[in-house]
Amino acid sequence: MPRDARALGPAGALALLSTQFEWAKKPLDYAKDKAEVGIQEVAGSKLRTVFAVLCALVLVGVGVVDLAGVDIPWVNRISAVLLILSGLFLVGTMVYAIRRAGQTAPEESAVTR
Repeated sequence: MPRDARALGPAGALALLSTQFEWAKKPLDYAKDKAEVGIQEVAGSKLRTVFAVLCALVLVGVGVVDLAGVDIPWVNRISAVLLILSGLFLVGTMVYAIRRAGQTAPEESAVTR
């Protein structure tokens, strides 16, 4: 495996391997399907969406509070930055899921007519 594939993470490594090896396509397709199901589940439920956004806000809040100088147990500067980045990533994922659900809903209703 090329050295750069380790930096991509498991999904990126599978995507890279699937360009060269047929056996890597099956786990990559499985991961894509599971990710799509997860996006549909979260975007389809307002309760899950609200909970995910609240969790993201808590992550960002804890990180910001720690960086502002409040001593939070088991949180240092590096973990505070990672908490903020994780929260922002979660918000980005939620925006993507909601937009994606909005795009597929009219298409599905047109197909069922």
